Amino acid sequence: MQYYCLLQAIQERHENSLLKTELDRLREENKAMRETINKSCCPNCGMVTATIDASMSTEEKQLLIENAKLKAEVINLYKTKSKYKEHETLKKE
Repeated sequence: MQYYCLLQAIQERHENSLLKTELDRLREENKAMRETINKSCCPNCGMVTATIDASMSTEEKQLLIENAKLKAEVINLYKTKSKYKEHETLKKE
């Protein structure tokens, strides 16, 4: 039983590490996208100087879509992990 708990803890740490890495990557991507949006705005009034859709390349649009999908996936992973922990807690009792 103790060996199983140790393996489970190692696996959870590894999963946490993967999730943190993914979250950091998403934050960096989000930051870059925010900078792109801020560059397309007037610094004085904040109005958009050009339509964002027109100023974005197809690749940037694809990145936005992929970013949203990855965020949803990270949220689902957190939900699944919390359900798994609840199940394991109930199992131990």
